[in-house]
Amino acid sequence: MPETTVRIREVSRDGNSGRATLKLTPVNADRLYADIGGSATTASMKVEGANFDTAELRVSFLAEDSTGEHDIGEPVEWTNRITLKSREYMDGNERMFEIRSAPPADIRYSTDGSDPMLNGGSYEGVFAIPEGTRIILAVAEKKGIVSQVLRQEITEKPQPKPIDKSAPAVWRPRPNGFRFAETRTAYGFINRLKKHEGSAGNIRFAVEHKKSWADLSLSEDIELDGERMEQTVEQLRAFAPEGEVTVEAKHVRFSTGQRFLDYLAETKSPHDRDDVEP
Repeated sequence: MPETTVRIREVSRDGNSGRATLKLTPVNADRLYADIGGSATTASMKVEGANFDTAELRVSFLAEDSTGEHDIGEPVEWTNRITLKSREYMDGNERMFEIRSAPPADIRYSTDGSDPMLNGGSYEGVFAIPEGTRIILAVAEKKGIVSQVLRQEITEKPQPKPIDKSAPAVWRPRPNGFRFAETRTAYGFINRLKKHEGSAGNIRFAVEHKKSWADLSLSEDIELDGERMEQTVEQLRAFAPEGEVTVEAKHVRFSTGQRFLDYLAETKSPHDRDDVEP
């Protein structure tokens, strides 16, 4: 008689977390077991349903025929993959580089073109890109699984005009300005403006819950600081208390350039110097 086994098909995978959904099909079997960190046995966790969600790098599955008609076959191991993503942004006048692994794994990187696995340094967190860097290479490894090499070319950029730390600064991100479409992120924006002495202009507030909604738009010459923005949102929420809050703005004004730089450092927001006045 044929032995039991299991067919595994990856239905989806989240590139940000490494979490995958697997479709499991037992063959000559009606029971499935899963084990993380070892080979699955009939004493392992029983799998309920056809789909199995996991962010683990290795999962072992075992199929069993409860009738005993088919002998139990060998466990089948599913192997996840490690993917790397990177982000470059400005922190004040420094170019910063961030690498993320999904699922989390040990990352090694180089900034001189050398093999990161052999000659790279251990990635401990965001770092300033060394002057003269032309390419950043990175690779991640965990439990014997190695990612593909991340290759990010670093183009030479002309030095932007520095932000005057003592003069007021107005930031107009192109093309669409600021938009926060969830209550949590909208209040986060407002609280950061309060913290960094910022005010927003050309604002639109909206609160919506099912068929109940309230909407308020202000012209560009009307600027509200964080306190007044929060008061306005609270007044609108009275019309739809359970509604989701949306806040949009075309520009933000800071009392000094230093306040603007502090805002960027906290949010790690990329920006184009041409979008900042003066």
